[in-house]
Amino acid sequence: MLPCGGGDGGGELTRLLLWEGLLDLPEVPDEDSRTDYYRTKVAAFTQAQQANLISDDVPGADLAFLILALAGWWYAVPQMARMMHADDPATPDTARAALMRAATRLATPAAAERTR
Repeated sequence: MLPCGGGDGGGELTRLLLWEGLLDLPEVPDEDSRTDYYRTKVAAFTQAQQANLISDDVPGADLAFLILALAGWWYAVPQMARMMHADDPATPDTARAALMRAATRLATPAAAERTR
């Protein structure tokens, strides 16, 4: 069993993206519409940065990518999660909570970080 639930319910999207990356294709299926989808996500991060709602320490595209990577890595290497949590196994709730804390730390503006 995987330690963390996700939007696709079982990590299928993460595993498909990993296989797609291993193929190292010059272009992936439906790349234009997928690029538009991710550009929408990046634009939302950039707008939030411009409004000083989230950190602008790293570009919006990088921040979005890092948060997606954190969330997906539970699915990409469940064996590593299992081994790293050998003394205190992760549950979907504890994994989700850890992800939320890490994402919050990455996205918190520096000024807000100093006032904690």
